[in-house]
Amino acid sequence: MSENMGAKVESIGAKKTVRINQ
Repeated sequence: MSENMGAKVESIGAKKTVRINQ
């Protein structure tokens, strides 16, 4: 369960990073 939550947080963080880079 906590691994799933961490993966979601990483995915959201990656999306935010991509937006900043663009």
